[in-house]
Amino acid sequence: MKGYTGWRLVAPSTTKSQEASTDDTKLRTVPRKGYRDISDGIADPAPLVERASPVPLRYGGTPVIPACALLTLAELKNHGLLLIPNPLGAAYHRSVFDGQGRGDVDKGSQLFFPVTPPNSCRYLIEPKGHVEIEVFQEAYTTPSAMVYEFKRYRTRPAIADVSVRQGNTYGMDEATVYLRYGLRLGKTAARLTMMLPRGADASRLEQAVLTTVARNLRRVSLSPTGTPAVIYDSPLLTSEPASPCAALRAEDFHTHFGQPPAPFVEEIFGSAVGRTDFSSGGTGIADPMEYAYTYTECKRFSGEDAVDRHTLTMAITSYTADAAADHAMAIGRRAEAGKPLKAALAANAYCVTRKYARPAGALVIRQGRFVAIFSMTDPELPAASVNAGEQCESMRDLAKRVAGRLKG
Repeated sequence: MKGYTGWRLVAPSTTKSQEASTDDTKLRTVPRKGYRDISDGIADPAPLVERASPVPLRYGGTPVIPACALLTLAELKNHGLLLIPNPLGAAYHRSVFDGQGRGDVDKGSQLFFPVTPPNSCRYLIEPKGHVEIEVFQEAYTTPSAMVYEFKRYRTRPAIADVSVRQGNTYGMDEATVYLRYGLRLGKTAARLTMMLPRGADASRLEQAVLTTVARNLRRVSLSPTGTPAVIYDSPLLTSEPASPCAALRAEDFHTHFGQPPAPFVEEIFGSAVGRTDFSSGGTGIADPMEYAYTYTECKRFSGEDAVDRHTLTMAITSYTADAAADHAMAIGRRAEAGKPLKAALAANAYCVTRKYARPAGALVIRQGRFVAIFSMTDPELPAASVNAGEQCESMRDLAKRVAGRLKG
């Protein structure tokens, strides 16, 4: 099925992009500066934009300094770094406090940061690098770990009154270099990790990104701000994509597991608008139209143990037409041996019983132009012992509630 990425991750390739066509069944490719030779499955390689949020969220009485506010998408682009365009990939992955969960937070040990930091921002950049910022504040981190973690780093000159220490530099391969920095300002620490392309520009990029993060740390510390809102701004999207973290609420997690979730969530944003043609590849679907879509994901979990967690994940593929979502359900039901629930939902639904793109036991629903996938993990139920049908049935009421929140 040409351009269809609903069941596997798509990475950039050397395949030439689809050019504008007079055929009204075809999607044009949106030109974006710096992007060339993108794959046919990508219709817009750079639709993501951020909008500043002036109201800071507090945790433990302390304004949270959002990791993504220390290096925004616009600043990344200004430094000549581009997100890898992938409709389904985790090119933009962040953990943010959202003010909903009331569960505990894993603060790490006396010596080390938590395994999964609650306040982080990770960008995957062209051609095969990444930049990650993790922020640690005493309200949700063991204070001694904020000292010990950077103890072996060597001291560098301060930037904007922010103390800077540098970890060891590693060569990942002949094309990339791995860099790590520790920054400290008052009761806040930040860890900056970069994997950048080697070359004459590498040192400039390294210093530019480091300086931006340090200056923003000082600025946001003095004038707290909220977590940037991420939106899709593309001429191909005639309807707004759904936000899974708005649909899947902390109260849903509490009802399902009988315990409150952590006060932070993990979010994944597909970094491109995808293009899919359901008629190709022997699907038996006669519709020749190419449809645009986006993919977003939200995960809520118990937070007291970063390794042994209850998790509840909702992933949404937002199409621009109901017909596209209907086609996706038909193909998915066949590929994943989808079985109906014992009691039908108002939304079209099936239970995954054969692992393909998703694990057995995932519950897939269609609500209008949205296809949503619910999945869960329970540390008391190892994956090998999960009964797919029983797990889907356990999420039936959850899916019913959340489906009613998907509008548009």
